[in-house]
Amino acid sequence: MNFRRWPALTCGSAIVYVAALPLAGCRRQTVVATAPQPIIQPAPSLSPFRKVMQASALPDGNSRQELRLNMILNVRERLMSHRDIEKDAARITTEITPIVEEAARQPAAKECLTEFAQDAGISLEEATSRWTTLQTADLMLESGGDPDAVSTASAIGVAQWMAGSAKGVGLSVDLPESNRLSAKINDRRCRIAWIEYLSRPDADRSAPGAPLYTPADSDLLPAMRADLLDLRERRRRIDARYDTRNAIFAQTRYLLGLYRRFPAPDWLFQAYHGGEAGVTKTLRLYLGARSLGSPETAIKGGQNGGPLSFDTLFFSTSPSSHAAAFSYLYGRSDDHRHYWYKLLAAEQVLDAYRKSTSDFHREWESSLPGRRIEAHWYPDAAADAISDLPALTRAQRLVKVEDRTGLTIRPALDDPVNSERYRVLRPAAKGALLLVLSEFRRNGGIGALTAGDLTLTQKYVDRARLLHPPKPPRPPIYPPDPDADLCIGGGPPRRFDYHTVGLAFDLLRPTADRDRKILAYTLDRLEARGLLSAIEARDHDDRRYHIVPHPAYADLFTQLASPE
Repeated sequence: MNFRRWPALTCGSAIVYVAALPLAGCRRQTVVATAPQPIIQPAPSLSPFRKVMQASALPDGNSRQELRLNMILNVRERLMSHRDIEKDAARITTEITPIVEEAARQPAAKECLTEFAQDAGISLEEATSRWTTLQTADLMLESGGDPDAVSTASAIGVAQWMAGSAKGVGLSVDLPESNRLSAKINDRRCRIAWIEYLSRPDADRSAPGAPLYTPADSDLLPAMRADLLDLRERRRRIDARYDTRNAIFAQTRYLLGLYRRFPAPDWLFQAYHGGEAGVTKTLRLYLGARSLGSPETAIKGGQNGGPLSFDTLFFSTSPSSHAAAFSYLYGRSDDHRHYWYKLLAAEQVLDAYRKSTSDFHREWESSLPGRRIEAHWYPDAAADAISDLPALTRAQRLVKVEDRTGLTIRPALDDPVNSERYRVLRPAAKGALLLVLSEFRRNGGIGALTAGDLTLTQKYVDRARLLHPPKPPRPPIYPPDPDADLCIGGGPPRRFDYHTVGLAFDLLRPTADRDRKILAYTLDRLEARGLLSAIEARDHDDRRYHIVPHPAYADLFTQLASPE
């Protein structure tokens, strides 16, 4: 699964966040974070841009607690925008949680949980409750509780076991037979989906992959569904990865088996998701000459003789501090770096669902499910979409973005003749671009950053979609989703492009390894400060960051764009 502050109240130029810390078993407390005032007067030699930055009320990110809270809330908002999050939360709560609770009572788990309770200074009952909350959150991220989930890497089932790993923990897997049955299951599912779709009065009978259909085909559905259930049951018997109870019991044993080597939940789940060797290397590089040997001793005594948390390592590691650990950590995917915060966000989401399904539904609707975070931030922006080049020329809200030291603007690839006319942004987006550039340099970036798409017209976007269509799906081809364009909660359509209103800009990933890591670090920290959203995507096969400024800081970003 693949996020921002919730709920947020605007108060002048500050944002006040009220949220509960999400660790299960911890006492809830209210955290109020306001935009700090500068305490250092700018030196006379500073550039006009830096003076504006020092005098602004942009959050400086000095509070680790605030950064941590924003990281979690950032993920939570993105989770809440998933179209299926209600269905997943219901399945996790009603079907998966009872199995996780039962799995925590098996003898092998109880022994490890007793040790966990002693280390944490809490009762076994509290330790078990905290553990089951974390494991259900992990299952929410891994599969949404779907026993038939299959990842792109062929990880299978609710706990996403690979075949070799599953066999290693005692799960029976007849892989050839499982693959044969899966092919039949996928064929049955596809045929059922097409019959259900084509029986709708609004169905597109010329959709790619559509079979011939007659109303009599609907009479076949009961027998086909029964056949599908039989095939799934046969597969479950020969491939335990599809057996929800067995898969979860095995995951519980495996995870808690990591506890003695990684004796803290944050490190344990980091090791599970990113690999034991990866966590071991991260700890060794972070501690350097102070390395305490094993991961266990590093976790228990790596912070001045006391416990070293993942939070401490993550927020202390920078290009200038713990450089070796920084290089390794930012050489790995952001999914690995952020996994602990994703887990805590999933825990919050499930907690909200259990407390009130009606409140959860309202929050889900307000998150504009199925769309990116900018739709939630700027729900009415579609009314300002720029249709064509004459409209772009007439637009009053846009300002020019020039090449400057450390920044190159890539020509508009699908309209190179008019490239200069697309080099504009709204002032707030330009200020965010200049802030990223400034922070990238301050963090040690050397090479020039390259901006890809800035402001585009709707005509440009439509033409680009024709010129660069998505790759055709692999067979079997399923019918179109009739609800794909449903605008739940209002707001813009799913395919609306915020480049057409001047609020989004793209930065291409630098080619130099160190600069690439420093840009990822810079965007990490700016997101953790609540200033913008940065999503990695592809642009004409180039990897890029799609960046949108947070509307709460529009006035301050506009100030950053003004001193030239």
